[in-house]
Amino acid sequence: MQYSNNIITKLIEFINKDDFLSTLGIAIRAFDTQGLPVPINETYFSFSCKENSSVFARSEENEPIVKDSLTINLSCFSPLKKSAYSAHNLTEKVISAICSEFGENISGFSIGETQYDDDVKSYKIVGNIYFDFSS
Repeated sequence: MQYSNNIITKLIEFINKDDFLSTLGIAIRAFDTQGLPVPINETYFSFSCKENSSVFARSEENEPIVKDSLTINLSCFSPLKKSAYSAHNLTEKVISAICSEFGENISGFSIGETQYDDDVKSYKIVGNIYFDFSS
C-alpha cells in the first residue's frame, strides 16, 4: 500500500527545495499550519489526500498484484493583491512540474475554477493529482 502521507511529504519537499517553484509559493500540509495570517500575504500550495484505494488482483501467472490509486488534493491559496488568473497559472505551473518529476506514477490531473475563499480572504484554486502504483 502507498501511504498518502509519504507522497505528500515528497511533494512538499520537492516544491520547497526547488529553486524556481519555491519562489512561486510555500508548500504546506493542509490543516497543519497554525497562525497563517488572514488575509494571507503569500501564496500557499496546500496538500491533502482526497482518496486512497487498493485493488487486489492476480497476474496471468497467478501472482498477487496490488494496484494502489491515490488522489492528492492541491489547493492553491493566493493573496487578493495578485490577479485571479495569475493564481490559476501558478497552480498549472506547480502541477506541471509535479507531473514532470513524478510522472511515472501519475495518470492525470485536473484543475478547477478560481474561487474566493472567505476563511483566509484569498483566491483558491483546487487541483487533483491522480497517482497509480502497482506491485
